Amino acid sequence: MHGGASGTGSKPRRKLDWTAITLATLIIVVVIDIFLAFGIHTPALPPTAADQPLPVITATVLSPATCADCSGYADALDSATALRANLSTKTLTWPGAEADALVKKYGITKLPAIVLEGDLPSAVIGYHASGKAFVWDTPQPVYLLSNGSAVGRVKAILLTTVCDNCSDPMQTVLELQSMGITVASTDDIAADSAEGQALLSRYNVSSLPIIILSPDAWEYDFIAQNWQFAGTKESDGWLVQRRLLPPYVDVTTGATIGLVSATYINDTACADCYDVLVHRDILQRFGVFLVNETVLDATDSSAIALMLKYNVTAIPTVVVSAEAQKYEGLMGVWDQVGSVEADGSLVFRDPTAIQGAVYRNVINGVVISGVTS
Repeated sequence: MHGGASGTGSKPRRKLDWTAITLATLIIVVVIDIFLAFGIHTPALPPTAADQPLPVITATVLSPATCADCSGYADALDSATALRANLSTKTLTWPGAEADALVKKYGITKLPAIVLEGDLPSAVIGYHASGKAFVWDTPQPVYLLSNGSAVGRVKAILLTTVCDNCSDPMQTVLELQSMGITVASTDDIAADSAEGQALLSRYNVSSLPIIILSPDAWEYDFIAQNWQFAGTKESDGWLVQRRLLPPYVDVTTGATIGLVSATYINDTACADCYDVLVHRDILQRFGVFLVNETVLDATDSSAIALMLKYNVTAIPTVVVSAEAQKYEGLMGVWDQVGSVEADGSLVFRDPTAIQGAVYRNVINGVVISGVTS
């Protein structure tokens, strides 16, 4: 074995050929010099769209001078600024000579408005063509008509009666305001007053308390699209609430509708059976107003009488008074879990609808364990 040999068998490194590298570099330099000397260049590319001058567009905002609650126009202006253009914006106060001229020229009917003029594209989202311009004049309420009158300032009449448990119609007004509806004024009118009696007669009101909204409310898309579920639009344009969540007062009888009693039948002999007061929580989730609640053990004579009367086969359970039928949400699901009896009472019959519930079969006395999913 020679001392210079490697036990790993590695090959000796190759030396870099600096002469070859220098020659290659020289060739590259010479070629570049020839291109420069003889003006040999790659042909120029045609100008791209990015190289073309941008179209020039002017956006003129017509802003009412006296309308602090008028709606904004930011979204419409955003549509204009999104254009690939050299856009300049100016604001004119209306009324005013220059603003008046644009209103007349382009037939603008609602303000605030925006006029786009210049090198315009074929279309602009949210705008309509008018002559050689594009115009946005479809503001949401509140807005002004070109004659200066305001649209969208709603007057709300709260037609009320004495009812400790009824909902406060002012809460409905606050909800409308939270949705961007401008309720400019509210007028609380007692149903037993002369003015209240006139309203009851004019609109054939059958339930109280309610709200009545002026015709301006119809200018709001949310109201126009959904009021059919809450009430009617009268021939004079006013909107009258007809559908109420209980409790409410029946105008004809004076009775308060939707006051519910619940009788819970428990099984104290079944330590593992579900808590019967689960039914209270469920009823309240559906908005049921409970004014009277009774908890009975299955061995009580009153409970036995109810179980025999309604042929109850599983406990714990609940029997709810007929007034519960006034709650539409509850009645929308009740046929899946219980029955409506001849006297109008609701009887809960399907404990398996309560996840994991343990209950007793009344007929054979067997305790049945719930199944969790």
